[in-house]
Amino acid sequence: MTADHATNRDSYVDTARGIFCILLVLYHVVVFDAPEGLNLKGTSIWHVIVDALIYVRMPLFAFVSGYVYGGRPILSGGKQFVLGKMRRLLLPMLVANTGFVLILVHGVHGKVWNWNDLLLIVSPYYNYWFLEALFIIFVVTLVLEKLGLLANGFRFLIVWAGSIAAQRWIIVPGIFNFNLNGAIYIFPYFLCGLACIRFRIKGNYFFISALAVFVSIMLLVVAGLLGYFHVAGRISTMSLLLGISGAYLVVVELEWRNEVLMSIGRSSYAIFLYHMFFTSATWFLAYSFHVHGINTLVVMLTIGGIVGPLLADKIIRRFAIARTVLLGERWTASSSDKRSASAVALG
Repeated sequence: MTADHATNRDSYVDTARGIFCILLVLYHVVVFDAPEGLNLKGTSIWHVIVDALIYVRMPLFAFVSGYVYGGRPILSGGKQFVLGKMRRLLLPMLVANTGFVLILVHGVHGKVWNWNDLLLIVSPYYNYWFLEALFIIFVVTLVLEKLGLLANGFRFLIVWAGSIAAQRWIIVPGIFNFNLNGAIYIFPYFLCGLACIRFRIKGNYFFISALAVFVSIMLLVVAGLLGYFHVAGRISTMSLLLGISGAYLVVVELEWRNEVLMSIGRSSYAIFLYHMFFTSATWFLAYSFHVHGINTLVVMLTIGGIVGPLLADKIIRRFAIARTVLLGERWTASSSDKRSASAVALG
């Protein structure tokens, strides 16, 4: 792969990450209780929108992670790979999730502390579950790579079929399961992203097929959410097809390079980790100025949840200790390493 090709690919991957960030922040703005969000369930078209996109949102980021990993696969140094992912994924997860539990859940919402909250910190439920699940996936992927099970199409298909079977039928019991269920849920999408770049899955036939599947199923989902019939859950054939086709169109076929979305995508990790702190601050600001219009609040909180972490990201990168603790980057990494470090984090 040439340097120019890698740069072009990174640009539209960053655009895809930007789209994901907007969908993630919008979801929490609409669904969460104040001050992180507006809790509009059953009262607004906004909830129909985010409910329809729930089948695409996390699958999209899992697909991107697999796609980026496919361009930079682990070739050697398995121990360093695992330790690097622990630093990059688990350390910021613990910091951000602890802050969320202490500041927002207990501080702002006034929830009484109990020892079960320690489980929430080390095995998070909120969007931080994705980081723990992704770490598990990287470890599993390392093992599969060492065994040569992802090296050719036939073996890969067997592994992918197994991941789908696991998603449909395996549930790890107990609260303290370190989000193994989350890893099982997103693993098929991760593998699809990896397959697209490893086996060069792209072309008119795939594009037309993915577009037809995505449009038809999305129309069914919207009709179901409007009450015309029952909508299947996130663990279903419909959900799998919608998530894969949507992610494939955005990441592989669209190749959209939008400067605004790319800027958001390059700070996607900071936005993912810290957006809820900024949506909360924006909510209090809007409340103090007596802003009550639902549409205005949705836009304000979404912008605050994106712009706030984006600016914070620029400040964090000025200090080595902050980059390591808050974003999980190497202690010696400079702010100029932002592009490659971001790609390694979730890919």
